[in-house]
Amino acid sequence: MLGEVSASSEAFEASCRAHFGNYTPPADCAGWLLGLAMLAETLPLALTVSDSEIAGFPLVFVNQKFIDTTGYDKKDCEGRNCRFLQGPGTNPEHGQHLLDTLREGQDSQTMLLNYRKSGEPFENLLTMRYVGDSLGRRRFCIGFQLDLTGMESDPGPWGKAALASEAGMATIKEARQKMSKLIMMLPSKIPVQPPPPPPPFAPSSAWSCPQLEALGAVLGTGVPPTAGQGWTAVLCMMLDRAPHAAIVVDMNVPMLPIMHTNAAFSSLTGWAASEAVGRNCRFLQGPQTEGRALQTLVTSIRDKVPTLVRITNVRKDGTSFVNELSLHPIWDSTGRYRFNVGLLCDTAAPAPAGVPLMTLREKLPTQFDVAQQPPAPAPFVPADYMAQWKEFQPATSKLMRLLWSTDADGALRRLITLPAALSQPAITSLGQFFASKSAEDEQRLLLMLSSMQKGEWDVLAGRVDQRT
Repeated sequence: MLGEVSASSEAFEASCRAHFGNYTPPADCAGWLLGLAMLAETLPLALTVSDSEIAGFPLVFVNQKFIDTTGYDKKDCEGRNCRFLQGPGTNPEHGQHLLDTLREGQDSQTMLLNYRKSGEPFENLLTMRYVGDSLGRRRFCIGFQLDLTGMESDPGPWGKAALASEAGMATIKEARQKMSKLIMMLPSKIPVQPPPPPPPFAPSSAWSCPQLEALGAVLGTGVPPTAGQGWTAVLCMMLDRAPHAAIVVDMNVPMLPIMHTNAAFSSLTGWAASEAVGRNCRFLQGPQTEGRALQTLVTSIRDKVPTLVRITNVRKDGTSFVNELSLHPIWDSTGRYRFNVGLLCDTAAPAPAGVPLMTLREKLPTQFDVAQQPPAPAPFVPADYMAQWKEFQPATSKLMRLLWSTDADGALRRLITLPAALSQPAITSLGQFFASKSAEDEQRLLLMLSSMQKGEWDVLAGRVDQRT
């Protein structure tokens, strides 16, 4: 497998498509991500990967065990937040606990009632960790999911009948402790190179934009001088003159931080521009913020469509207000999704003097000439994917300990059926672990390897499910 992937860039891309579908792994960590995905396909524990830098934290990978457990295949999951597993019986407090700990950058473990595609509920022990990069960016959220209800069709130790027994309860308790330790085997950050700074852009000659002229007409201000200014700088100057709260977000910057706020925003929320710029607008959320409204916003951002929603937000002083929030996507002339303007309105406050909010919403620009604001360089500097793969393979292979902690017999058998590029680091990892933790398991591993080499043991005997 490793040899096939390393043979050419085409083979690497083909392997990425097989594991990630329409998602393209970022160029600076593709080697690590593909190595994790390939090994995850062998695990008897559901594993998911979400891209933290895409609005809505969509799933970009689920392994075969996740498919077996939930009934949802890769296409069902592609581009969706894992909240689709929740249902009417899911305790919202458990979900909120998960979000709170993740936002603080902590590893998180919680029990959630989830639902299979068939509608059948199951208790899911969810353990999650952020993987960041050396530049301080949160890149991926990795989730291990353990079905604590089990399936009736599974006769093994993790089947429904076994888990309902006293021994099954002990197994669950032990697995919960082990998963908290095993999640720490994932790297907390991946070394990456910083992207080059964007070149300064200041066109020497004046330019015009019909859509900005239309906006200037309803504001009654006209368009500021454009010579020496990029398109977004002019847009922001015009929004500064608007009586309604506005924010601008660059949709190509990871984590979607606010790049501009106007004075009306500060008056509405209590947050000065210096406090808001550079932060994702989640800081406006609070305990009363409606999950359904958030999902509407996330879907709008992901689908690149305008939206209007009422959502409870929180000011800097802690007071809440009902915000009639509209989002307005903006493309450049090449069809690239570049910016999003948000207009905020306190529904309980009197309308400010000046242009009506509805008129402002109708006249916000939707497109501009890319020559007036070229895109910044890609935020991810390509890395040698094979070098990265080899760098992280020993650590990634430690995840084979998950196999051991959940099904020791299956671990031994599945370990030997892995491609050599994956099995050798995994065997080394297990051997080192056993040498320090369990002499009995170390001897069992050595005996198994010796017996297999002598032809005295068939690794797949009685395990029809693992034959390929």
